Amino acid sequence: MNDILFGNNNKGVLKKLAKADLKAHKLKTFLSGTIVLIATCLMAVVVMVLINSAFSLANETPYHVMYRAVNGETKDTLLNDSDFEAVGLYKNFGSTVDKDGITTLAYMDSVSMGFLGFGLLSGSIPVKPDEAIISATYMERHGLSIGNTFVFSYMNALTNRQEERQFTICGIIQNEKQEDANQFYVLTSNDFRMDFARQASGIATSSFSTQTPGSVDMLAKLNTEKNNLSAEAQKEYLKNKGLALDIKDYDILLNDRYIEGFYLDPTALVGIVLFAVFLMFASSFVIYSIFYISVINSIQMYAQMMSLGTTEKQLRYFLKRQGNILALCFIPLGMVISLVIALFISGTQWIVYNIIITLVSGMLICIVIKAALRKPTKILASVSPIEAMKYTDTDIGKKHKALKNITPHTLAKNSLTVNRKKNRMAVVSLSISGTLMIALAILISSINLPAMLLQNYPLNEDFQVGVQIDNFYQRFPQIIQNNPLSDELIDEILSIPGVEKVIKEEGVIGTLLDPKVTEDTDDITEFIESLSPELLVNVSKVVSGSIDDKDIGTDGIIINKYRVDNSTLNYDEIKVGDTLGFEFETNGTTAEKKFKVIGIAYFPSTGLFYTSSKVINEISPFSNASHLSILCNESSTEAIEVELGRIISQNPNLTLHIYADEYRIYKDFIGAAASSLYGISALVIVFGLLNMANVLINSAIIRKREFALLQAVGMTNRQLRKMLYREGASISVKAVCIATVAGIICGRLFCYLANEVMALKFIVFQVSVLPILIFAVVLIGLQMMVSFCICKSIERDTLTERLRTE
Repeated sequence: MNDILFGNNNKGVLKKLAKADLKAHKLKTFLSGTIVLIATCLMAVVVMVLINSAFSLANETPYHVMYRAVNGETKDTLLNDSDFEAVGLYKNFGSTVDKDGITTLAYMDSVSMGFLGFGLLSGSIPVKPDEAIISATYMERHGLSIGNTFVFSYMNALTNRQEERQFTICGIIQNEKQEDANQFYVLTSNDFRMDFARQASGIATSSFSTQTPGSVDMLAKLNTEKNNLSAEAQKEYLKNKGLALDIKDYDILLNDRYIEGFYLDPTALVGIVLFAVFLMFASSFVIYSIFYISVINSIQMYAQMMSLGTTEKQLRYFLKRQGNILALCFIPLGMVISLVIALFISGTQWIVYNIIITLVSGMLICIVIKAALRKPTKILASVSPIEAMKYTDTDIGKKHKALKNITPHTLAKNSLTVNRKKNRMAVVSLSISGTLMIALAILISSINLPAMLLQNYPLNEDFQVGVQIDNFYQRFPQIIQNNPLSDELIDEILSIPGVEKVIKEEGVIGTLLDPKVTEDTDDITEFIESLSPELLVNVSKVVSGSIDDKDIGTDGIIINKYRVDNSTLNYDEIKVGDTLGFEFETNGTTAEKKFKVIGIAYFPSTGLFYTSSKVINEISPFSNASHLSILCNESSTEAIEVELGRIISQNPNLTLHIYADEYRIYKDFIGAAASSLYGISALVIVFGLLNMANVLINSAIIRKREFALLQAVGMTNRQLRKMLYREGASISVKAVCIATVAGIICGRLFCYLANEVMALKFIVFQVSVLPILIFAVVLIGLQMMVSFCICKSIERDTLTERLRTE
């Protein structure tokens, strides 16, 4: 008999037995298969989304260059240039910012719409001056439809005046990425563009902008021959072509993203690798735990197989075969589901890459399954038939004492003691999942939005009044000779009720001569900004030296360490006490000045060098204001915004930036990112929850007879429930405690890396209680629900039926 079954290494018999065992133990098969499916799907989807995003980012705007502020003659030249495969027209008339987001009024021809990712969902392209096509989400939010007439209010980009236009909707457009970011468009006709140019021809526009009422922006894509040039050659060619057409250097905007092609940020790449490793570890641990418990629970069955002559090699094959069956059934299913999900998220554009990613993910999960089954396989192969018949996997201490006071509590405590290894694995599995969720939640909650906005509003100001400008570095020397940020403007703003303070931020542009911070021969141009007490208050950390404005004197300079950490240049080699040599060009003359570094600190703003206003005004005799920072009474901000809008509308050279609007945009962005991270961590938590359910249910199945004996000697159903609740609570409560401690430690580590290594000073460690509570409620609640279902299942059978259970 032994020879017939196992003596000839009959793999066919073992295959049937392995398959039959999986069918018989449906719980093990379901839980293991679900883990395999989720792991395959989760890994593939996350990697696909990141890779697809990188590809989409490189190809979402498939043009090589934008030539801004092009006149009619140059426009015709570019449209007929054979070096370009396609050339499109774009004109921005203005925009409005409200609680829904940013809505821009613009003209695009069909080529530009294709370049910028806009598709016509329904209707027709506008032809008449009063026709427009509108973003789908904008129409939905405002209850509009094709054929409706509506009035659109916007700030004219050329005059800074609030204007209104009435349009009839003739079509619907969509750009999902921009609409998800609350950026909407109202696109007009070419006739509207021509009328706009005629009507605005006599109106005063910004003195510091090359844009005119009749100018347009041109988006161009190189033909196949030129597109085959290297990225650097393409950039040089496009720049020289623009300069040859008398287009200003700062009006030649190269689309580096499209020219350079696919690029995956190193941080994203590291994140993908770490996520894959974590997912493989988490899923491997759970699969191992499920099979380990299954092997221990079925060890007597394996003992019978060994007594019939099953060899060690055959036992290994038996368990590996089960793993292969799970892999063959659930990995392809997970791959198909992940492809379907990616199809909904990214479409079919990158389907070939998605298939490759799913295949790699499937191979990795195969490795996970093989690794997870190593330990259970060793257990099977290492015990003899006699030992296997007695194998209980209990951990009874040397000083085991009989239970003197038998209660549901003491029985549960004893069961937890003798099944310590199983329970420990369940606790670890749940703790890993909870740790990830809590750590990510702490990282997200530690993002201080006001501190983040200090980069753009470093004085915690409510408004900024700046200059309407095309290119800062090239235009600033021109601006300061006739600066619209005058003392009269400051007085007018101060007269608005509720305005508490107006701070004039000043600066000067200089060329850094010494030391050399780059290997290139090109000079480095930097903006040296003025210090104010309000700015110094918001400095997060002094690295070395002093930042006291009293120590600046006539040649002191302070370096922003935040910019140093985020720069590819060698600014980090500059120390306190070093001398910096600058060259300044003012009023047609060139002068050199040496500064002494007196301090290095983390400033909230994006400037690199700071000195006093006195030093700046000694270098440049003009009005050196770069912008005005306005601090207001909190209760008056709405009224002040209206008054500032009125003042700005009188001068086309000015522009207004509003703190509240940017805060809302940042908040929406972080909320969307947080939802994605929580979604990933929630799926990972499923691993731990399935493992806990497996432990509780398997424990109840093999202990049916034990429960029946206890009830035969007087235990009530209520006492049995209390015992099972106590056993399950021990696992869930321990997991919550461990995950809380480990999650806080990991969250602190994430925040430290972000704050110190990546110099994101707006991320300051802060414990978030809400995710801990959510994890605890879900985990303990699920444990109670599973225990309740187990009790109900047990109570359905009679005491006699349970006593007969083997």
